[in-house]
Amino acid sequence: MKPEKPHIKSPPSLMPVEWLLLIGAVGIWLLYQYFQISMPGLPGPAYKYGPVLFYLKQVYASLYLYALMFVVVVIGYALQEFAQSRGEKRRWRVGGVFERVGRRFTLGEFLIDARLLHAVVVMFVEFQLLKHVIPLVNPILFDAQFAAVDKFICGGLCGEVLYSLLGERSAHSASSHYTWYFPYMIGVVLLVLCTCSRRVQHEYVLSFVMLFLFGILWVYAVPTLGPVFYYPESFTFVKETQSGLLQADLWKNWEMLRSDYRTQDAIFSISGFPSLHVAVVLLASIYTLRINLWLGLISLSFLLLTLNSTLLLGWHYLLDDLGSVLLVMACMKFSKRFPWAKDN
Repeated sequence: MKPEKPHIKSPPSLMPVEWLLLIGAVGIWLLYQYFQISMPGLPGPAYKYGPVLFYLKQVYASLYLYALMFVVVVIGYALQEFAQSRGEKRRWRVGGVFERVGRRFTLGEFLIDARLLHAVVVMFVEFQLLKHVIPLVNPILFDAQFAAVDKFICGGLCGEVLYSLLGERSAHSASSHYTWYFPYMIGVVLLVLCTCSRRVQHEYVLSFVMLFLFGILWVYAVPTLGPVFYYPESFTFVKETQSGLLQADLWKNWEMLRSDYRTQDAIFSISGFPSLHVAVVLLASIYTLRINLWLGLISLSFLLLTLNSTLLLGWHYLLDDLGSVLLVMACMKFSKRFPWAKDN
């Protein structure tokens, strides 16, 4: 059997995605110094620890993610060994699986996996910190202008129109689809780490991180609350859904912050343009199509569900979803200019 080519070893220098996060961390520190507020942590007594506990929770979750990835890889190697043994008309060898696993999970390979996952963890922490200061960076809202585009194209707010077309049950269905986003996002990260070359893995993670960090810059430039917060009377049908409860909680946080932005009981987490839900799913669909046609088609189907849920539940205007397409294209193009590793 021809030996597989080993993956590249982890170089001592920082990956481009790590440089981006380092620059982002410096920018965040300067931003909070400028506004003279403390970095928020988890609301309540844990707030005093700043973002540290939130970061540690993300690291802890990433350990489960890596363990799941290990199981997926082992199962994949077992299936490959089984298929190869059938093709060569020989007995299935468990030793062949161990050989593949041993080549994949060396210390150097583990360090690269850990660095890529850690980049995603740090990105979520930085994104939370950047999102918290949106009203301080730019308090001017553009909801009226975005709603005008909705009404021009859809004949009303797009969420209202979709609800009138799809019926009463559509709000609960859309709310369920909206919550699938998080396991879906984790699943695609797993898929890329399990099946793609190191170059493609880094390209995907860099694009993924840029969606959030560059996306928040767009929010600073053109902040919106979203139709459900700006026109709540038009989305009363969302209140009893899971998304409606989350929206109520987000608004409660915003009301506490408006009275005292230094409160330790609230974090600002509302933003409209662009829709990062749609951007993440679109980016994932592009990469899953490269990996497998059927998985790509499933991902595209989920993209349609995400588009529907973001509009129907009032999270976003139509321009938010269209803007996410431009964001994905820009991030993918930018990530290709900073390759980290060559294909084997």
